[in-house]
Amino acid sequence: MDSKVENLIQKSGMITHHKVVNVLRGRKWDVLVSPYYYDNTSDKTKEIDVVAEKLFPVAGNEKYISIQLFIECKYIDKEVVFWFDDKDMKKAVEKVENDFNLELVGEGLRMAGDATTDPFHYLTDEKVAKLFSTNTNKEDVIYKALSQSLNAMIHYERLNIGSIMDDKKSLYRIIRQPIIVCDNFDNLLEVNLEHVNLPALKIDKNFQIEVNYIYQKDRRSEYSLIDVIDIKSLNSFLEHLEEEEVKPIRDKAIDDEGAKRFKQRQNKRKNPYRNL
Repeated sequence: MDSKVENLIQKSGMITHHKVVNVLRGRKWDVLVSPYYYDNTSDKTKEIDVVAEKLFPVAGNEKYISIQLFIECKYIDKEVVFWFDDKDMKKAVEKVENDFNLELVGEGLRMAGDATTDPFHYLTDEKVAKLFSTNTNKEDVIYKALSQSLNAMIHYERLNIGSIMDDKKSLYRIIRQPIIVCDNFDNLLEVNLEHVNLPALKIDKNFQIEVNYIYQKDRRSEYSLIDVIDIKSLNSFLEHLEEEEVKPIRDKAIDDEGAKRFKQRQNKRKNPYRNL
């Protein structure tokens, strides 16, 4: 193969794209490759790299939890500096409560009245990236990535789309998350906003970008966290979603179903001739 062509292939996002799709399919996720969506901010049709979904049965397999990921894949060959500051934990907790339809105590999950170890990755790190800068004059790859993943997710939310792959499934809950997957973190650097005089450090683990997004149409503000993930840790990230974060919703679904059946029995006792 011509060296220029090979270099183009290796340094494009397509290789990362390919790797991400393979990891997802290996874990039995349904994948849409390069689907188009309507971008509310620009009034244009745009493309996102990957939309993935996995369904988890609850309530006797009658309903499902749908986790939907809106993924942009990036090969970053120029240095990018991220400026880190304290996460707005109050908003992060509210986001988890709204997304998962659960009630939290502080930063922990309320189960049977007690705070337990928090299973949600949105609440684990106290620091998040709030600013970023690159050393290239081209379009900012990070800004484009977060915009694509976030706007694609908003498109699906606004259309009130249920299961992406099987619209006949009855869903108990939909969890939508925007994600940026990088081929490596070699060129990602971290600066603490409180200590800007300290040297920049290499980023060596997954992190989040905190965004307060304003909808152009109705000027409504919404708090978002966008995961930035090294492709090498994508498998473990997905495993955490599938096992740790799905479990509290499943438990609540079981409790809700139990409460529903209890109420039905109580009503039947009050009026034993109702169904005769």
